[in-house]
Amino acid sequence: MLLLIRLFLLLVLTLGAAPVAVSQTLSDIEARLVEKYPRVQVIAPDELTREIARSGDFLLLDVRTQAEFRVSHIAGAIRVDPQASAKSIAALSKEQGSPEMVVLYCSVGYRSTRMANRLQKILPPDSDVQLYNLSGGVFLWHNQNQPLEDDLGPTEYMHPYDAAHESLLKRKAYIATKPPG
Repeated sequence: MLLLIRLFLLLVLTLGAAPVAVSQTLSDIEARLVEKYPRVQVIAPDELTREIARSGDFLLLDVRTQAEFRVSHIAGAIRVDPQASAKSIAALSKEQGSPEMVVLYCSVGYRSTRMANRLQKILPPDSDVQLYNLSGGVFLWHNQNQPLEDDLGPTEYMHPYDAAHESLLKRKAYIATKPPG
């Protein structure tokens, strides 16, 4: 019995002194999202760049908080609250002229994938709308040096979402929780 108590104490002290860090990458997150939400299509940052360049008929929705959006966002994006109902997003799409393509993004993909999943559930079966989630979210976009803007124009800064996700950003000098200036 004494041996069991000593082993238990050793285990508690070891785990308490050196917590195990869960290492994840944007690719790991993407793989989990694709597994959990197989019906949600993804679009790679370079494909979205081409779509933006050709000025296609699409709607770009930023599914992050106001604070995150104010630091930076992809040009032309409209911010929607992550808790918004699918019906309100569908109404917004209709207000924007019912585009052929709707692309959602958030920091790494969790919030935008869930929103895309909710939207898919209310789309009519004969809908021509192509619904996509940006692969790797705006973090991958930022890591690939794709253009971002804030209320004043072009910016390099990115909101880290939280301390745990900050490690997914490669360009540490441009991490900010408030718009610079």
